Amino acid sequence: MPVQRPEPILLLTRPRAAAQRFAAQVGLQIETLIAPLLQIDLLDIAPQTDDLRGIILTSENGALAAGRIAGLPRPAWCVGARTAQAAKDQGFAPLSADGNADDLIALILLRHESGPLLHLHGEHVRGDIAQRLITAGVAARSIPAYSQTSRALAPEAVAAFAGQRPIVLPLFSPRTVTILAEYGPFNAPLHIVPISAAVADVARVLHPASTVLSDAPDANAMVRAVRTSVLSVSSK
Repeated sequence: MPVQRPEPILLLTRPRAAAQRFAAQVGLQIETLIAPLLQIDLLDIAPQTDDLRGIILTSENGALAAGRIAGLPRPAWCVGARTAQAAKDQGFAPLSADGNADDLIALILLRHESGPLLHLHGEHVRGDIAQRLITAGVAARSIPAYSQTSRALAPEAVAAFAGQRPIVLPLFSPRTVTILAEYGPFNAPLHIVPISAAVADVARVLHPASTVLSDAPDANAMVRAVRTSVLSVSSK
């Protein structure tokens, strides 16, 4: 008589609203746990705006923060479609690089933008887009616009990691991996879905049973990769 394999769990560590939206996009009949590891809070900031020609946004939270700041110019250079839509919802005129930070910088240089540009980002950020633009001859500066405070792992997620059911784990940032690793080692087999090679490299510390790397750093590619991982785990 064949042994029945345990069904996988989809475990999402993004802030709750983003996690719920992502789960709906994945659209699979699978048990899903939402256990946010970060709390996002917009900061009260008042940057100099009178000389700006545009802003740089690399997250939806940056777009939300921009919507709270008076005097910002309307052009918004955005890393991807989701950020661009968030910027549009806040009344800005977005241009999307449809990629990662490298693609965004390339787009700004391709359009011969001279700046000044202001990058609104979180307190924890990888890479210095403003400095890279300055090196390339574009006037730019940056300011933290929201905090990313770590949260304790939810008890139901702790139990899942201690169990035997395989966990499909989308990973959207190196910092999430770092926070999660503090709770290891884990008993459950982890099938990770990193959004980028950089995240995958950091995630080696989790000792994953398998890795399905997203083929682009955006939500649609992550949805495809998660579906691939879930179907692969379910068929084993």
